[in-house]
Parts: sequence; structure tokens; C-alpha cells
Amino acid sequence: MMTEKHGKFFIIMGILIFLLSLYVITRDPIIGGVGILLGLWNMLMGYRTSKGKTFFKPKDE
Repeated sequence: MMTEKHGKFFIIMGILIFLLSLYVITRDPIIGGVGILLGLWNMLMGYRTSKGKTFFKPKDE
């Protein structure tokens, strides 16, 4: 089960990936674009996880 602690971790990692991708996009737009999308996805997952919601239901429910 994901907790608020996991949500904060996802948000921090998403911000780091996003910021690094802004630098990478100046060198290689495709890789940088993918990195930006991954960073945004991590921030969204972190926000939802910190609120107690998930995108995917556990199989045991």
C-alpha cells in the first residue's frame, strides 16, 4: 500500500527528473521530451498517492 511518504518521494523525484529534462531538451529534444513527460507523470502519481488515491487497483480487491 502506498502511503503519504511514497507520495512525497514521487513528487521530489518527478521535480528532479523534470528539471534535468529541461537541460537535456537543449541537447536532444526527443530524450528531453520523454524525460519531461516522465517527470510530470511522477509528480501526478505523487500528488494522487499523497491524497490516498491510486491509478491502479490492487489485484486482491
